[in-house]
Formats: sequence, C-alpha cells, structure tokens
Amino acid sequence: MVISQKQITDKITAVRIQFAQGSSIEFLNIGAAISRWTLADNTNIVAGYQNYNDYLTDGMYLGATVGLTAGRIAKGRCVIDGNAYQFASKNANFLHGGDHGLSFVPFILDSIAENQEAAIVTYTTNYHHDWLPGVVTIKVRYTVSPNNLGVELIAKSTATTLCNLTNHSYFNLDGDFTHDLRNHCMQINASNVLLVDDEIIGSELLSVRQTLFDFTISKPVMPVIVDPILKNQKTFGIDHWFMFALNQSEPNLILYSTKSNRSLTIKTSYPGVTIYTTNYPSEKHLQNGKAAALHSAIAIEPQYASNGINDCRFHDLILRPSEVYHHFIHYQIS
Repeated sequence: MVISQKQITDKITAVRIQFAQGSSIEFLNIGAAISRWTLADNTNIVAGYQNYNDYLTDGMYLGATVGLTAGRIAKGRCVIDGNAYQFASKNANFLHGGDHGLSFVPFILDSIAENQEAAIVTYTTNYHHDWLPGVVTIKVRYTVSPNNLGVELIAKSTATTLCNLTNHSYFNLDGDFTHDLRNHCMQINASNVLLVDDEIIGSELLSVRQTLFDFTISKPVMPVIVDPILKNQKTFGIDHWFMFALNQSEPNLILYSTKSNRSLTIKTSYPGVTIYTTNYPSEKHLQNGKAAALHSAIAIEPQYASNGINDCRFHDLILRPSEVYHHFIHYQIS
C-alpha cells in the first residue's frame, strides 16, 4: 500500500491510496469527497470532475459529503423548538444544505492511519450553518481496503440543529459515463418508496409491491428510468427515497453490471436511500474529458428521508447538543 498527498490547487488537496493489487482511491479535502475509485483493471467506477476547481461550485455534488441537510427542505422553511426558520438558496426548495453546504467546505485532513490490510483517512470540519445557531463538528472517516470502502459520518453540535448527512457518489460499474445504464441491474431491500410532487418533495409513501419501484428482486434499471410515468414527471427518472425493509440481514442494495459482471454491495445504518439516476446531468467535464451522459450513473445516497423536519411520518432530522450523530455506509466491489 502506498499513501500519497498532493496539493492540487491553493484550495484543494488530495489523498491517494494505491494497493499492491492495482486498485486505488482518491479523496479531496473539499467536501471530504471521493473523487476517484479505480479498480485493478483500471476501471474508475465513480464520476469525478476533470477540472478539480469544479468541486468548488454548484454542480452534481460528485462524491461529496452532503449536508447539513441532504435532500430538500420544502420552501426552505421549518420550525425547530417553536422557532421558525427560512433558509434561502438558489433553489426554491433548500437543496443539499444550500449554497454554502458541506459539499463546498474545505475539510481538514485530521489523520491517516494504516496497517497491512487497510488505511483509515479522517477529515474534520467545524461548520456553522448560515441560519441555524451553533457550530457542528463533523468527522468523515474513510476505511479503505482492496474492493472495500467504509464511510463513517459523525457529528456533534453546540446548539440544536438539523443533521442529515450522506455521501453523493455516482456509480457506473463499467466506468463508462458516456452511455446510459442499460447494462445495470439493481436490487434494493426496500418495502416502501416515497413518491414526490412536482417540486420533488415527498408525498405519498407507497408499498413498492406491484409498482415500477419494486426492486426487491434484481432487475434492469433503464426500463424504470424511461417509463412514461417518470419521464412525464419533474424527476425525469428516478429521484426517490426508498425505505428499507425491517429485515436487515440482507444487503441494503446491490448494483450489478451484466457487461463487466461486476457488483457493488451496500450496507448502511440509515433507514433508507435516495436513488438519483443522473436525470439532469451537468455540462462540466468528467475525468474522461466529456460531460456525463443522460442517465449514465446512479447516485446512491443512504440517508434519512429529506424534509423530515416538516413531515411527521419520518425522522425529524433534529440533532441536539446532548446527542452524537453517527452513521455508516459500506461499499464492497466483487
């Protein structure tokens, strides 16, 4: 194992871990992002920007830590302990922590540890929300070994705040972000799906059985993405939160490519996952020198249901000073 650090620009630094069997992974201080995950056959399975400066501005949140509130807060409004708040941003519904969310924050490389089998990279930041009181100390801890990547998301606040963190990596198991996901199948151990309205805010909580969203048995994703029901909605594909079944003995999600015969297995402590199928790709170039094609990757975002602070059916997203927020996501390639 070889661990190296590189100053990319005056604001961006990278940590790269190279394993003896040929795979490697790269992290950035901006958003504590996963910017590259290259397998032993030189296939990069996560989307990353070609120009590192693109991580500093709005885009697709490629590989970034998203928060303090992943997903959307309806109209940017909420009430916490009787106090009303209005969050302003470029989006009508406060999205992924807003214009100054964690995705664009420079984290400090807290530590790097290694043994014969794995490396542990820890990033930390003290974050002050634009409107909410207090300072939130956030740690993002990556544990890496060949074909395995673990993420721990830890937060502690000095005042009552909202917290719903996730990683926003986009996956294509063939490493081909110039074509759609026609070779990909997905299985989700989910009992329900949260439908969305025209503003992509959660509406009806529906059993997945006998619906488009039934991924309880692995099936191709493209027929679902291009189904007229979704294509005629604002989502223009899958952009929905799936509630995991109570039986957590199975993996939460498996993504599989029939072309590369490669699978990605995900386990997490979160109660659900948002799936987004690159329905509105950015024009910014990826590592291949081209913009992401329509539906060329799947963003897999384990998290609480967004807008929970305004929807009593779900976790309210509130983090109090007496509490520690701690969740994990584990990815395994086979």
